[in-house]
Amino acid sequence: MASNGWETVGKKKSAKNSAKGPKARKPLDVSDQIESTGHISLSETNFQLFNDMESRKLQKQNNQKSVVDQNHDNEAIDKKAAKNKPKKKTNGAAESPKATKPSKPLTFEQLAKELKVSEFEKVSDETKVKFPDMPLIWLKDIAYFLNGKFPNVEPEDVTFADKSIDYPSCALPGNVLDFINRNIRQCPQPILQLIQEQLLQNLVKMVGPTMGFRIMLQCISTQYPAFTVNNIQKFVQHRISYSNRQPVCLTILWVASQSSKRDLKSGINIWLELMLPIIGQKAYSKFIIDSLRTLLELHSNTKITGDVLDVKKFFVIFDTIHSPANGLQQNLQKQLEVLYPKLKLISIYNNPKTNASLYFPYLFERLNSDKLFHQRQELLEELTKCLASDVQSFSVWRTLYSQNLTQSAQLLVYLSDNYRSLPSTLSKKLLTETVLSFRNTNDDSRAEGKPLKEGHEACEAQCETLLTTMSSWKFPIKSTLLVLTILLAVLLAYDTKSHGSFQKSYTGNLLKQTGTLPVVEQAYNKIETYSLITYSWLSVNVPVYWKSVSAVISPYLNTFWAKFTEVMIILWNSTESVSAVISPYLNTFWAKFTEVMIILWNSTEVLRNWIHKTIPPILETITDDLVPKLQSFLWQITSQMHTYFNICWAFILKNATIVFISPYLNTFWAKFTEVMIILWNSTEVLRNWIHKTIPPILETITDDLVPKLQSFLWQITSQMHTYFNICWAFILKNATIVSNWLQTNVLTGSLAPENIQKVLIQAIDVLQTYMWDAYQWTASQFKALTN
Repeated sequence: MASNGWETVGKKKSAKNSAKGPKARKPLDVSDQIESTGHISLSETNFQLFNDMESRKLQKQNNQKSVVDQNHDNEAIDKKAAKNKPKKKTNGAAESPKATKPSKPLTFEQLAKELKVSEFEKVSDETKVKFPDMPLIWLKDIAYFLNGKFPNVEPEDVTFADKSIDYPSCALPGNVLDFINRNIRQCPQPILQLIQEQLLQNLVKMVGPTMGFRIMLQCISTQYPAFTVNNIQKFVQHRISYSNRQPVCLTILWVASQSSKRDLKSGINIWLELMLPIIGQKAYSKFIIDSLRTLLELHSNTKITGDVLDVKKFFVIFDTIHSPANGLQQNLQKQLEVLYPKLKLISIYNNPKTNASLYFPYLFERLNSDKLFHQRQELLEELTKCLASDVQSFSVWRTLYSQNLTQSAQLLVYLSDNYRSLPSTLSKKLLTETVLSFRNTNDDSRAEGKPLKEGHEACEAQCETLLTTMSSWKFPIKSTLLVLTILLAVLLAYDTKSHGSFQKSYTGNLLKQTGTLPVVEQAYNKIETYSLITYSWLSVNVPVYWKSVSAVISPYLNTFWAKFTEVMIILWNSTESVSAVISPYLNTFWAKFTEVMIILWNSTEVLRNWIHKTIPPILETITDDLVPKLQSFLWQITSQMHTYFNICWAFILKNATIVFISPYLNTFWAKFTEVMIILWNSTEVLRNWIHKTIPPILETITDDLVPKLQSFLWQITSQMHTYFNICWAFILKNATIVSNWLQTNVLTGSLAPENIQKVLIQAIDVLQTYMWDAYQWTASQFKALTN
């Protein structure tokens, strides 16, 4: 049958293979096993890598030669093992070897503490010997050696947010970090920039350990922030390429942020170009805002010079912060808004006298933006500050007015509503001139007959409103209240003094009638109680404190007085030499002054004769007729004013309630006397000290200084008396001449003394009538109000 002729191919082959047995098995190539399973560890240096490769090639050749011997040995070992192999147990239980616990890996801080500067120096010296003119290889060798010291350490947070700002380089020993920084400074800058690019390439690949590369990049970026600014486009390319890989992209941002530690301008430029475009992505928003806050905190006390943040860059940040579509969460938006005032200080208010006018047009055009509706009040405040800081802002506003009527109307409304609280540095004169020019522009536009632009009518109305507000007078409430308070205090004191005591005065009687006197007495009793408590504390503690203070200060006072006395004696002795030097000049000056006065006297002879003829008759008229009438007139006015004052004061006391703090002057005087007696007793130590120290000082002054001072003052007094007599005689002579001239030429006709007296009497009568009418009207009005 056909089925008998079939064969199972698999069975025959397996039979053949089984027939061959172990002789057909191919021996295992040890060299292949080494190449496939051997682990090539990361070399500490570039040259070690080449040496290891050569050694592996030699080992492979040796292993190929010894393959045959190893196969024979393996067969002999297998036969011996088969003979000595124990039988399996019946119960089938197999003993398992005890598992060994793996050792816990060391952390980055522990590995960093074990670093030794001698190892780095040895590697550096070997590299410099092999390549004496290759600083690129020197520094790269140090970087690879440092990276090899942290083989199994990778950070969980690539931005080290919970660490210090200098981490991870601050974890290295100080001498190792100094060695690295010293080699960085010795390397030429173009080579350093190339090394930064290469290390960044190795870092973004994220293959193998990277902590050493991070440390080197941090040291380079911190010392040379300009490298990052120059390579910013490469950083941007890396950020775009790895934007979907959060750890890599955050690593790029972290490396770039290390350049902001020493240079504020570089830090802001890097933040603007590299980080701000992706601030809306949730994966990076927190780190970007934290980087800006750290940058501003690091340079909070730095003196800003130059344009660190110019106009265009500032408004890029401004629009991002206040844009509702920036994609930030609410808490991050608030954090960014907190940082905005600091950015304003760096940009606008760095030099407001020159910068404010540059920012004015950018702020002005954003007034009409719907996206910044909620920031409109802030924009108006900033525009007002620009007008107050830089007078050129008024000129900028005038040029923008005709094309931005809506924004101008908003600013005019703000200035009109807040005119009383505007900054004092804002020039009211320039503001008035600017508004007047706006009004002229409005009139010209209306006169042209063309259709008016949007906001034209609003600007016209607001210009008139602001001009009216600026020209209006504000009642001085504070000054009026101060004057009224002083006037009431004076009237109250006069009332008390004129009646002999407060109880008999109009004020005391009024308080009794109105029932407010108990309240005043209660207030006085409380004041008295607390005053006694204060007095008792002072009487106990002041002597103790004064004794301690006097014990400390008295030696210094004695020394000061001694030195002061010596200085005064030296000054007195020096005045003798000074007077000897000055006296010739004084004599010359007096002689010249006398000559000038004689010339003036002789030249005014005609004027003096004329005054001598005209003034005496006027003086005689005044003496005989005008003076008695003037005295009687003044007496009448004084008596009338006294009467009116008493009437007014009585009326005020009847129709007003005055709270008087201390109604009992006698009690107050008694308490004041007690306090003075206690103060006198408590200052006994001070009086004794003065009694001991002052008399010797006074004796010194009396013996030496006083006689000289007396003689000096006597000389000065005699000289001043002589000069005064001469000047007085000169004044009298010329005054007589002037009076004669006035009597003859001026005081005649309608200006005669009799006519002047008549006019004054009539004026006083009219004034008296008006005052009496005003008093009666005021009294009637107050009575109507009280009823």
